[in-house]
Amino acid sequence: MSVLDISIIIANYNTEEFLRNCLNSIKSTVKNVKYEVIVTDNNSKDDSVTMIKNEFPWVKLIESKINGGFAYANNLAIKESSGKYIFLLNTDTVLLKDVIEKMVNYMDENKDVGLLGPKLLNRDMSHQTSVSGFPSFKREFYHIYKLKNILKIPILKKIIVAMSGKIGSKDVEQYMMNFKSIDEPREVQVLVGAALLVRRNVIDKIGMLDERYFMYYEEIDFCYQANKAGFKAVYYPNGEIIHYIGQAATKSRI
Repeated sequence: MSVLDISIIIANYNTEEFLRNCLNSIKSTVKNVKYEVIVTDNNSKDDSVTMIKNEFPWVKLIESKINGGFAYANNLAIKESSGKYIFLLNTDTVLLKDVIEKMVNYMDENKDVGLLGPKLLNRDMSHQTSVSGFPSFKREFYHIYKLKNILKIPILKKIIVAMSGKIGSKDVEQYMMNFKSIDEPREVQVLVGAALLVRRNVIDKIGMLDERYFMYYEEIDFCYQANKAGFKAVYYPNGEIIHYIGQAATKSRI
């Protein structure tokens, strides 16, 4: 029996239309790799389960009896997966071109990389925040709230982008990567969990997602634990995925 290259894992709760679009994009773009798709449904109240069964019979469906949250749903699917890579994917995403094949090939060629994240795009194809820094009080209080407001001022944004690697704050440097033109893969601290490719031995070593996080921050913790264990996290700009940011959370209210 041949080993699967990748297990694409999706946690769903009341996002039928987003999930349909996501699954269609997988079906139309994933080529030349052996894959499986596992969807954990967190006891949805819409017609998500019926839709999957009727329209996507090739998808492995896990019907949870409870809404245990994002980490819980992903972990259920990880336990049932068999790919050498695990790809955690939000329902409100659409895969473009050959992003999966590119990412799998990159991981095959770079054995020292444990986590890989693609370039995330907004609905209008503009660049979306794809990387971040490890959490700190300073980052949460200052860099998230005040920095975002400052970046709305063009001249200040230009200065901060130019100086971000010289002002002595790793948090700022990591966050400001989102506003620079990055054409080559680059090691980072935190990758956005909307589309996160994980080498299986990372999970074997550090375990799965921490289910104490019901929703949000679980990917930050996971990247932090992987980093402590010696695994590299790399931002991969050569593969693109549209992320309708916040839409799944708004629809699902997990």
